[in-house]
Amino acid sequence: MLEKLSNWFAKRKLKKYLSNCDYAVARQVFIDTFSESVIPKPLAGLLDEFIKNPCDQTALEIIKFDAKFLNVFELSRKDSMPARTP
Repeated sequence: MLEKLSNWFAKRKLKKYLSNCDYAVARQVFIDTFSESVIPKPLAGLLDEFIKNPCDQTALEIIKFDAKFLNVFELSRKDSMPARTP
């Protein structure tokens, strides 16, 4: 029970953090980074889903796959850096 509650709070905090993300920028970063790369099938599926539907849920799935991808979303936040355009 405590683990579920902890996961719920972590997911809620992450969703709040992602709410200020410019998904168009994150989408373009993924396209630019991985378009000519050979990547594992599970990651390819997650990236395909995010590119088709960039939103909180698809972003969370990518972050669950590897927490290092949080950096892409962090740098794509509207308040993180000077404006970038996709």
